[in-house]
Amino acid sequence: MNRKQIKEAQEKMLSNFFTIKDDVATFDVNYKKIDDILDPNFKGQKKPIIYGNFFEDMKRYTSLLPKKYKIEMNINIEDLQGYSLKDVEEIVFDNKNLFFIKRHQTKKNKAVSSIIMLILGTIFFSLYSIGIKFEWEQILNEFVYIACWVFYWEAVSIVFLEIFGEDAKLKQFINRINKINITNNKVND
Repeated sequence: MNRKQIKEAQEKMLSNFFTIKDDVATFDVNYKKIDDILDPNFKGQKKPIIYGNFFEDMKRYTSLLPKKYKIEMNINIEDLQGYSLKDVEEIVFDNKNLFFIKRHQTKKNKAVSSIIMLILGTIFFSLYSIGIKFEWEQILNEFVYIACWVFYWEAVSIVFLEIFGEDAKLKQFINRINKINITNNKVND
């Protein structure tokens, strides 16, 4: 198979799941009622909160597509349960912003954890250096040495894998979203 045939086969396969036109992939997500996306345990002062995995689900759906495609999401809710379509759009977009704020806070918390681990690693490295100088028992010195590198390893993992990795995926998800449509259509069973 040459590249053109592979691309055609990929597009044909993707068309089984997504509507693809001009490098924009559209998919529909259907919910029976608005309560299916709202967190039943939290009632906000002015607006409800969408359940925690809603945006993670949207990210998961978009991750099925090659990066070249922009994304258009059609979120259909059959029963708005007293909300207007404009209210639901505001709830979704306000919760999207809340989701990104939370992700930013999580990133900051992980950065602080990474700094603490670097400090602990440095403390253990200092203890290791002292142990060499004063000829501590080898087993104690090896324990301190291993602890030092475990803290360093974890700090670096947090920074590069969790903070930068997750941030890159989130930015990619945001940049790929071309449009989010909230609709209220009955879906035939």
